[in-house]
Amino acid sequence: MDSFEGQSEGSAMISKEPENFIVPAMKKCSRCGIEKPLTEFYRNNASKDKTTSSCKICLKASLKVYNQSEKGKARQKAQYRAF
Repeated sequence: MDSFEGQSEGSAMISKEPENFIVPAMKKCSRCGIEKPLTEFYRNNASKDKTTSSCKICLKASLKVYNQSEKGKARQKAQYRAF
């Protein structure tokens, strides 16, 4: 028997996404505006296409700027104290 636990053989998995939704091979970054392949984006299961809206390079750059700001330094200090 090839069925999963708790599922009968006749039941099917229910998808939340519409049947006509097709994942594109390329995507435009919301920060830099450059169209890039999906491999240049982090995974985000909450989004429709399962990727972040900004590319990896833009997210790393914005995180670096945030971590160097006063707010970012305070957060890092608070997290360090928690451990």
